[in-house]
Amino acid sequence: MANPPTDHGTAKVPSLPALIGLARERENVLDKRLAFSAKLYPNPQILTTIVNYYLSSDDELVPDEMRRVIARRDKHISGAIFEVLHTAVQDSTIWGYMANLLELLKSELVDSEPVKERNSYRVIITQEISNVCQLEYTRSQRLLRRMLQTDMGAGWFKRQSNAYDKAGNARVVIKASSEDLKTLGSRNPKLLYLLRLTEPRTTPKQAIEWLEELSTPRASKNTKTKTKMKLSPQVDGALHHLGFVIMFIFHLKLYVKIPSHSFRDDQMFVPRYQELEQDVNAVKDQLDLSDFAVPVDKLLKPRMVGRALKRLDQFVQDKIGCRMGLSYDDLAARCFEDLKRQYRFPDIPVRRAKRTAEERVEQRKQLVTARETVCPTTMDKDVLRASSSAEQALN
Repeated sequence: MANPPTDHGTAKVPSLPALIGLARERENVLDKRLAFSAKLYPNPQILTTIVNYYLSSDDELVPDEMRRVIARRDKHISGAIFEVLHTAVQDSTIWGYMANLLELLKSELVDSEPVKERNSYRVIITQEISNVCQLEYTRSQRLLRRMLQTDMGAGWFKRQSNAYDKAGNARVVIKASSEDLKTLGSRNPKLLYLLRLTEPRTTPKQAIEWLEELSTPRASKNTKTKTKMKLSPQVDGALHHLGFVIMFIFHLKLYVKIPSHSFRDDQMFVPRYQELEQDVNAVKDQLDLSDFAVPVDKLLKPRMVGRALKRLDQFVQDKIGCRMGLSYDDLAARCFEDLKRQYRFPDIPVRRAKRTAEERVEQRKQLVTARETVCPTTMDKDVLRASSSAEQALN
């Protein structure tokens, strides 16, 4: 993995168009790869493999304080497929929104007119960029922690019983003491650096140091067994994703001054994103794809992948009022429009009405009705995003 430059004084500052291109490429890569349908999807092995990754790394397989784990059942296969799709849609949405923000910032920086309102608007844009960067950084940390916790990091994490985050995910933390980690550092430095990267208190700036340590010869071997340490495909993929995010933030901060992130309710994207994520996750356990994916190798049979994803697509629309991809696309579009409206009417604050979960479902149903009135649609890009997410995990 390439590392960010450490000499801040001589580091070459990337152009803003180059950063926009990186964000746009990250968004589009999910839609340019293999189509995920019964007719076009040529290799269901990809989905089967990534589903197994998600099954084997589930938070509930991490022992809690009493060393208890939650037994795996057939329904967890459906949940793993759901998570693969949901994660891919979120990836595409976040990077698409980031690219739009950077393009907006670029247009503002070109106009150098020293107008107070315009300067204030730039502050709003950079604050939104900061918030989205932090959101993606913490998501990437969580993915690496998940892939580690039942892999080479097994035994170093504990699940806090009856504790969940805002999105409904079980809370998992490192259970080692400072002394334990010191001992680990002398015996297995690579694992120590990976654990440090997953810690919530590790900032993107600090994470650069751990990435650099991972690239040293010392980190490549287990000092106790003298054997070369090789990462599993799922851990390696999650580490590369986190590395990309860290480097993106690093280069972005070289180009433009970014304020500290803020996840207050009055911010544009992150609070709405978290609300939608919570709504989507709340229905995951109700999904039943056993006709197509139990046992999981059943997905390898002809047309099973396409049928499973069509069932999932319809299930999500029935439960939350709208297909998953369209829900996230609409969220990003509304946030971006609100951001531009704030420039046109700076004295009028953007207020977001508080709605119950039931009211949000009805709002999404109205969105679907409006879209189908203008242009009837079939299954959206969710399936394309999911296939690419699976493929990326193998590369």
